Amino acid sequence: MDLVELLNGGDLRSIGRVAEVVAWANTPAHFTKLIMLFEHTERLIAMRAADAAEKVSAQHPEWLQLNNSSILALMGNPDLHIEIKWHLAQMARRITWSEKEAKQVWQYLTLWLLNAGESKIARVNALEACFALARNHSFLEPALQNALTDLHKAPLPPSILARLRKISKTLG
Repeated sequence: MDLVELLNGGDLRSIGRVAEVVAWANTPAHFTKLIMLFEHTERLIAMRAADAAEKVSAQHPEWLQLNNSSILALMGNPDLHIEIKWHLAQMARRITWSEKEAKQVWQYLTLWLLNAGESKIARVNALEACFALARNHSFLEPALQNALTDLHKAPLPPSILARLRKISKTLG
């Protein structure tokens, strides 16, 4: 099967044949092949690979764990397409990070979250991932409070405000 061919075609507004790719990615090795396409030179292919991998990871989060160093390296890439950030933030919530890794993931997520020029979807997903990360690593709870305080210092789009209210209720 030519994975790139399955992911190609159409435009950025469509999901193309992602459902077929999700069905194909039924082993850890296939899942890893999807992760490797996140930096593909063609944005459409990278975006759809990330979409498919995120969907697969919801069913098999343990496969993310096998790729956690690749995910972490991807998060540190300053040239990522916005759609990849959306999906990386979603997947980062499903990984059990070491304390050292969690600190690095936190830096990337808060960079996306607090950047007003970042995609709204990337920011919302980063907010949710920061919350999940702080719940799993109590040493990040003060950093979460600081990030939430920083977020309130600038006007926020409705999507972020809604998630912020939801998270604030959970925090009390």
